[in-house]
Formats: sequence, C-alpha cells, structure tokens
Amino acid sequence: MLTQKQLIKLFESGVEVNFKIDRRTKKSGLYTPELNIDIYLNNLGSDKEKCVSVLHELIHARDNFRSARLYEERPDEEVEQEAIKTYYKRSEVLTLARLIYAF
Repeated sequence: MLTQKQLIKLFESGVEVNFKIDRRTKKSGLYTPELNIDIYLNNLGSDKEKCVSVLHELIHARDNFRSARLYEERPDEEVEQEAIKTYYKRSEVLTLARLIYAF
C-alpha cells in the first residue's frame, strides 16, 4: 500500500495532479513519466472514485520512481487493488494526498 513517506517523496520530486474535463477520453486518470497525473472528472461518478483514481495514479508514479520496468510491467488491475486497499486501510495517506493536491 502507498505510504505517507512515499507520497511526500512524490510531491517533493515534482509529481503534479491536474483535474480536467475531457470528453474525448474514457479514462478516469493517467500518469505520465513526465511527473504529471491527469484525473478526468467527467469520467468519475463519486468522491470515492475520484480518490481511488488519484491513489491509483500516485501508485503508478511511485512504481515508476522505483523502476521504469516495474511501472511498465505491473498489471493495472494489481495497481487498482492496491489503490482500493490504501483507500480503505490507510486513511491518513488519503488525507495527506487531499491536503497536498487540494482535492
């Protein structure tokens, strides 16, 4: 699961979270190795979905910092399960992410 320490490291490394509306995409979020996370609000129905999507993309960013190979090869379903676990079991990480990235 994502930790507060990892979240702080991502923030200090320049990872940004941008909230957008783009009706051309079906994705809820996207991480690019250029340190950008885009969250597409028009594809999210609830606050929980938004939170899990942000955590999901932050986990991708953390994986990329650990190893580009890990980021590229790790199944998206596995990342999603980790995001959901973090959402339910590490509320302090979600609280910190909300403070840092203002959502």
